[in-house]
Amino acid sequence: MKESITTFARQIVFQRISDATLPQGVTPRHGAALQSSGLVYRYVLESPDRSPMELHTYEDWIIERAYKSVPGVADDSGFGGPTMEYHVLLDPVKLYNYHLPVVQVVPR
Repeated sequence: MKESITTFARQIVFQRISDATLPQGVTPRHGAALQSSGLVYRYVLESPDRSPMELHTYEDWIIERAYKSVPGVADDSGFGGPTMEYHVLLDPVKLYNYHLPVVQVVPR
């Protein structure tokens, strides 16, 4: 029963993936079904002119959002590739001017 539900869900994804708008030069392709992990659809980003960091950034900020906007898609769990880090340098004087202590600045 579980296999037939997964097969049906994959068919729906294959039908609807064309509704997602992807950046130029980025082409999705499907991978094997992974029954044990609960994944229904797996895709790989490949591009001849984009670095792995750029592809990961596209996944995080563009593709994942577009993919989640396709009707019937519940979640997108991207993995792999290098991860970009953002570092924030706080200016305590400017924070003080806004009456905001450093301990209240929290990453989101």
